[in-house]
Amino acid sequence: MPIVALPDGQEVEFPDGTPMDVMERAMRDHVAAKPSRLGSMARGVVRGATFGFADEIKAGVQSVLGGNYGESLAANRAGFAADDRTNPMSALAGQMAGGIGSSVATAGAGAAMGGARVLGALPGMMNPLARVAASGAVQGGLTGFGEASGGGMNRLAEAGMGAAVGGVVGAGVGLASAGIGRLISPIRP
Repeated sequence: MPIVALPDGQEVEFPDGTPMDVMERAMRDHVAAKPSRLGSMARGVVRGATFGFADEIKAGVQSVLGGNYGESLAANRAGFAADDRTNPMSALAGQMAGGIGSSVATAGAGAAMGGARVLGALPGMMNPLARVAASGAVQGGLTGFGEASGGGMNRLAEAGMGAAVGGVVGAGVGLASAGIGRLISPIRP
């Protein structure tokens, strides 16, 4: 995959076979246009809600409508890189909100919750904290795979990293909610 370095040192990967003029146009369009904080956050929500597959999903839809998949994918990735570079906190907040929102919206029916249920059936995984950590690991793994670019090995490595981070964050959320529950239980009627 061709890798193009941005002026700030960040790198953007383009699919194999992407013509040079397409890469130049995508970089020019997205480097020149500075994204707003709100726009970066909104695109982050979509990235989080789609487990990092927003770039591929949008490119697929655009190709069905007559666009070029490779060009669209390159432009989407360049736009996300501009969000991450220009408004990193807004983009991250959006991704977190989208990820949390997709977990809440699925109410146990999504892939992350389904994976946690499978893991929950294993001995020692009946603990609610372990189930939350497992759910976080599944969602983190899916997102790591979706956010990665390149071949299968790179995506698997990123999925592993995402699963590790998701498991830790899931456990942290579980501990925090248990602590908050204990704090407010004496206050509840």
